[in-house]
Amino acid sequence: MKKNVRICVNQSGRFRSLAWISFQKDGSISVGFADNSISVQDTQQANAPRTLVNPHFTFHPPAWWHLRSEGEEAMWRGLVWTKHLPDADCSPWLRFVSKPVNDLPIFKRVSHGKQAGIWALPVSESCSVGLMVDFVNSVPSAANDATAKFMPWHDVTLRFRARPLPPQQSALGYEIMG
Repeated sequence: MKKNVRICVNQSGRFRSLAWISFQKDGSISVGFADNSISVQDTQQANAPRTLVNPHFTFHPPAWWHLRSEGEEAMWRGLVWTKHLPDADCSPWLRFVSKPVNDLPIFKRVSHGKQAGIWALPVSESCSVGLMVDFVNSVPSAANDATAKFMPWHDVTLRFRARPLPPQQSALGYEIMG
């Protein structure tokens, strides 16, 4: 069964969209960002910043991923460790920093007929939000951290962790161990 999650920020009772997660039947997982004007360095063309429309990373089992912009070929591709080393608590994957919360789009609820879980993070009005997506071996038995959500899907478990940051431009990246 397909599953969707929306990540929002709660700014004094006003909800703003931050990211979305789509869990596919085949075990793939896509993570996209509501800030659809992210500028990244295009590794195919030296020193060519490129603005991505609906940027999203997709993990394809057992261990590869790509970054795409809507309607375009993959811009980045790579392999990722889905099991972490014994002395680490995770295998890092994605890093995203939002533009200031005031500039994020207002959350417009889930479309009629679609089901989605919603994770709302309380934040101040003047911050950006850092979102880290990592592979972990399992959900900890004492997962009381309000800044983290653990989401098992097929043969992997992802940890989504968010935290407030000083206001800044949006940024997108990935981090690979090994």
